[in-house]
Amino acid sequence: TKLGGLSRVTGMTFDGGLGPRDGYNPGMLVISGLSQSWRVDHVRFVVTRTLAVYVGGFTYGVIAHNIFDHSAGAGNGITIFHGSWNNGVFGDQSFADDLYLGTEKAVYMEDNTFIGPTDANVIKFVHDSYQGGRGVFRHNTVTNMIYANHGSDSGGRLRGARSYEIYDNTMNRIGGVQYPGVFNTRSGNGVIYINTVTGNFQPIGTHSNY
Repeated sequence: TKLGGLSRVTGMTFDGGLGPRDGYNPGMLVISGLSQSWRVDHVRFVVTRTLAVYVGGFTYGVIAHNIFDHSAGAGNGITIFHGSWNNGVFGDQSFADDLYLGTEKAVYMEDNTFIGPTDANVIKFVHDSYQGGRGVFRHNTVTNMIYANHGSDSGGRLRGARSYEIYDNTMNRIGGVQYPGVFNTRSGNGVIYINTVTGNFQPIGTHSNY
């Protein structure tokens, strides 16, 4: 993406197809660069070999009205890395910057449908972030998947996630083993409120600070 430019991906299907799964989650759709004005909407992701959407760099936009089909039990949903926020490295400048909750300075994930694995004993992640990642997760419908982010405990020099806003989502757990938490954060500042959670979760979430 280009600073000042508008990019849009819409009205198509990304099907992971058959074959070996990628070990390091490169992403079916990769968004990077410096634009703060892009949109991914009305796309179906059939996730079979890697995660669906990877966002990296100093860029943010909107991921809305999409279907993420993880019924094959592969890959995660959306991963956000803001390592080069404000021309920094490792997410340092994202942590040095203001929090900006309630502003446009985050990746907005809204009005999406996430369908988890048909094997209800396997849970995948709708979201993950690292390196100062900033995200807003709202108005989504999720079945058999959970929300999480990384902390600085994950190894190496990378910082953990910077911010999260998680609200007005419907999170369902159908059958399978009990899973410890639908919201699991290990880094950053944020808010979690007015979500509806049903099914075999105990507890609702875990929040750890590394």
